Amino acid sequence: MKRVKKTLYRPDPPIRRAWFVTAEDDDGNYPLAGHGCNVMPCRYARSSTFPKEEGEQPLTQSAGQVFEWVWTGRWVPPGTFLRAIHLYGRWWANESCLALMSLRAWDTEEPPNREWYKSRFGGVKVDSDANVVTIGIIDDDENPNQELYRFSPSGSLLKQSELGQLTSASLFDVDGNDNVYVVGTGPNESVPEGVTCIEKYDSSFNPGWFYNRIGLGGPTGGISYTLSANCIRASGGTIVTGGHTNALQPSTGSPLKVFDDGGNLVFATNPYAGHNPFPFGVTGPGLYDRYINAVELADGIILAGGSHSYNTSIPEYAGSLFAIDTSLDAPYIAWAWGTPEVGGVADMVVSGDHIYAALTTGVAKITLEGELVWHAADFETYGSHTAIDIDNDGNIYACGPPTGTGPLGRTGVFNMIKLDNDGNLIFKMDIFSNQNDIAVNRSNQKFYTTGGEVEDYC
Repeated sequence: MKRVKKTLYRPDPPIRRAWFVTAEDDDGNYPLAGHGCNVMPCRYARSSTFPKEEGEQPLTQSAGQVFEWVWTGRWVPPGTFLRAIHLYGRWWANESCLALMSLRAWDTEEPPNREWYKSRFGGVKVDSDANVVTIGIIDDDENPNQELYRFSPSGSLLKQSELGQLTSASLFDVDGNDNVYVVGTGPNESVPEGVTCIEKYDSSFNPGWFYNRIGLGGPTGGISYTLSANCIRASGGTIVTGGHTNALQPSTGSPLKVFDDGGNLVFATNPYAGHNPFPFGVTGPGLYDRYINAVELADGIILAGGSHSYNTSIPEYAGSLFAIDTSLDAPYIAWAWGTPEVGGVADMVVSGDHIYAALTTGVAKITLEGELVWHAADFETYGSHTAIDIDNDGNIYACGPPTGTGPLGRTGVFNMIKLDNDGNLIFKMDIFSNQNDIAVNRSNQKFYTTGGEVEDYC
């Protein structure tokens, strides 16, 4: 008699994939934000059985589009597209980081009202025609690809274009001629996956030059020219990036890089070269890692702001904001500003002969010679911010994480402020979630923010 072999394992069942849109359940209910929901009611938006509808996606789907519960791990506003897989008896959402973010436009009221809102966009700049440039996600069955977008001030789509050689984008800037410089990652034929690169796009979003450095062979033959970038600024044919440095990693030895408009590396330097790297040792309290979070260009100097540097060799060069003079053949630090109590620089903007900095301890106005004018530092009044911009009247706009949760929920919490040029508070408001970028339309004083996509519809 033939013996039947035992099944030693059960092959994995085929994985089911589908796109959903968050929507009311069959009884017309939708969870309220702030109640710890991590499974959201959804309707099929696209799958092998339920095709996606063209045009605007209604919040309650038409008959035949089946309701499902989808695990998201957090509250998600209605109308959000989710890509999900079905495993272990339930649907699990798989969102890109941009799918968790949104672009918001605000009017000129004090405090302002939200004029329009777009889901799945991160980062915002205003071009020379007062249009909004951002990076967003398109819906695709296999991969939610990122693209460049341009919107009119009223929110109408003007231009949409795929990335060139980049496969992902993390940050960007727009120069005075509306060229766009995008920092992202490979791969392509010469760039391994995950390597940081820069790609230029003209004002019509056509790809131009492409830069990457993946190891040996920099301008001096060393490995210190490998690109990493936390920030980028482009102006007048000069592009500056700032990144991370660690005293124990030679490849991070030049975190500040300057390029010409042909994509050629002009020079690279390290404003943290004299930083005391020993944690709490020598004259302490140094730490190995330092980060350049913001760069700017002004009158022959390059400004770099980030972590505080404890400089043991030249004490006057200890600070969190550095001015690098580029007028001579060899760039040098002209001055440094900041103390441990002031904290790090998260972002900055130059207007006239002053620097306006978003700090971990509020907002500061500094001259181009490195002299502090004022520092708005009371946390309960000014908060802590990660992005900053200024309007034509000299008013300052800053945004960042919420200041906390009050005894009655979000009562008294805020994460966006507007100051006059003397540092006096005009208004503060709560946008409910972390905000990571802000841009002012200087033709009409309206402004735009991008940040976490939660609680917008409460």
